[in-house]
Amino acid sequence: MQQMVNLNISHTGSDISDRLTVSVGMVTVPKDISMTQHAIIELADEQLYLAKGTGRNRICACLAGGNQVTA
Repeated sequence: MQQMVNLNISHTGSDISDRLTVSVGMVTVPKDISMTQHAIIELADEQLYLAKGTGRNRICACLAGGNQVTA
């Protein structure tokens, strides 16, 4: 993430920032948890919007059936 920030890429068309930012949402599903693809995508989407809502250039992740991590 820091390497991307260090590139200092212009993003003049954005209302959020004049520099490119990255927000990532991800989920890990252990083998012993059964989830549909749709449910996994919904969890990842929730994490993405959490990352966007808590500031740009963030990664938010969760373990299905477990904890959430923000970096």
